[in-house]
Amino acid sequence: RLAAAWSCRTRTSTTLPSTVLLCASPTPTPANATSAQYMIPNASLAQAFGVVSSVCFAFQYIPQAYLNYQRKSVRGFSTTGITLKLIGASFLLANSWLNGETYPVIMYGLLNVMQHSAFMIQFSMYPSDEEHADQTKRLTRDERTGRERFLLWLLFPFLPLLLGQLAPSTMAITNYIKPITQLLSHIPQLKVCYDLASTAGVAMLSQHLNLVGGALGLYMCFVIPPVSSTTYIIYFNSCFQALSLYAMALYFRSPSGSRKARAPYHPFPASLPL
Repeated sequence: RLAAAWSCRTRTSTTLPSTVLLCASPTPTPANATSAQYMIPNASLAQAFGVVSSVCFAFQYIPQAYLNYQRKSVRGFSTTGITLKLIGASFLLANSWLNGETYPVIMYGLLNVMQHSAFMIQFSMYPSDEEHADQTKRLTRDERTGRERFLLWLLFPFLPLLLGQLAPSTMAITNYIKPITQLLSHIPQLKVCYDLASTAGVAMLSQHLNLVGGALGLYMCFVIPPVSSTTYIIYFNSCFQALSLYAMALYFRSPSGSRKARAPYHPFPASLPL
């Protein structure tokens, strides 16, 4: 018994939450290795998936921004939805950084803020669903002022950071702003697509990246539980958004969906009716 006790030792792992009993056998095999030892590669894989998820979200909206630039219009792309997304992403970035969340979650918030801010610049330059898409038309002063108001949203990300530093107790409530706004922001986008009877204003490549990033982020959360439980909702909703737009695109291409088209939709402004 003394020999058996001497041949084994306890080692505290920095990657596992508890002390694991490891045998000092020179060549451990799956028969005598503990299950906790096999959790380490899973955690490393989950961390890698989290990084890949952040990369997907980093490039997620580049196809959408290019589509807007190519057609010089944001028609079919909800300005209200992106504004809500910017609000939620700003709180996610500030709270995750102040709470010490994992690196992929912080990067997810930062990249979201950067991309949605870029859309605010595009909204100030290109016509939206509420405006005529005639690029040759000279804008009135009110129309130009209405577009320029989107630039004020570029200052919003500093508000959650200031609030979290001055009143840290509010983060217990503001942690829910991101999942709530993410859920609500998709409703205006679905409505815009439904009114146009088309998803041509949405870059589907962006939704592919949205789906992959959300799925990999969920795997990371299940293996490495996040600090805030709302992180699960954030990644799950990314998958839901992509799948719902896939379903809507398939519906409008079907015979029953095509009959509901109220007017033909053309993605380029030169072909749009005034």
